[in-house]
Amino acid sequence: MDEIVVWLLKGVPLVVGGVFLFQGLRALIRSFICRRWPKAEGEVVVSQVSEIRLTGAGEIIHTANGYVPQVEYHFSWKGQTLRGSCIAFGQKKVATPYPRAKAQVDAYRLGAKVTVLHHPRNPTLAALKPEASGPSLISLAAGFALICLGALIS
Repeated sequence: MDEIVVWLLKGVPLVVGGVFLFQGLRALIRSFICRRWPKAEGEVVVSQVSEIRLTGAGEIIHTANGYVPQVEYHFSWKGQTLRGSCIAFGQKKVATPYPRAKAQVDAYRLGAKVTVLHHPRNPTLAALKPEASGPSLISLAAGFALICLGALIS
């Protein structure tokens, strides 16, 4: 029975850490590779901050507002008009404080011309910035930490 508990305590951080590490590495690799991808001229078609209600649990139910930046763009490739919403690889659509969400939206105003980097064989895989996002780097670090934790449990 004790061996099962040890394997669970060891296995869960290793598996979860592996998933986080994979996601972070994938975004990081894409951010480097996409610098060589074809570029297309695009236009921002959605640039807004959406408000969402966050509800927490605990002794006192806590509610707050969170803000999600929404940026979408159109670009043409081989006669097709495609739509994208990825700014940087690994970026997640999560609630942030209003000033941070507003800053992202302000960088991509409605109607602005943008350069879109897209995969040569799968143009739906596209981004505006050839860099890894903060969440992808956090995912990478968390994955590494969890794998180390799992490896240390004996």
